[in-house]
Amino acid sequence: MPTATRTKPQPVQVTVTDGDMAMLSRSFRRSLEAANLSPATVRIYTISVAQLADFLQARGMPLFVANLTREHLEEWLLDILARRRPAQPRHATAGLSTEFRKYRARYQAALASVSGSG
Repeated sequence: MPTATRTKPQPVQVTVTDGDMAMLSRSFRRSLEAANLSPATVRIYTISVAQLADFLQARGMPLFVANLTREHLEEWLLDILARRRPAQPRHATAGLSTEFRKYRARYQAALASVSGSG
């Protein structure tokens, strides 16, 4: 009897073109794949980034990671809580906080070096 072949879960692309979310999400995906995370985990994390970008764009919030604040992310989490069961915010943000802090710090350092203020 032939066994069913499972397709490899694919990462999700950010469709928001303004800001740097799409570029950074590709970098984020590469870092997840380089860490040898499972394709399913990479897919879940990239779905979260895409959903965050869509949320930010729909509400006119910053689309550059360096401009995101805790309040922006809390608004996103509150939106998830209002629409989904309680366990989902934890899954939706898995891995994001560390990556966003890293990218925000890197982006701010690059801006400081360009402006000559750092």
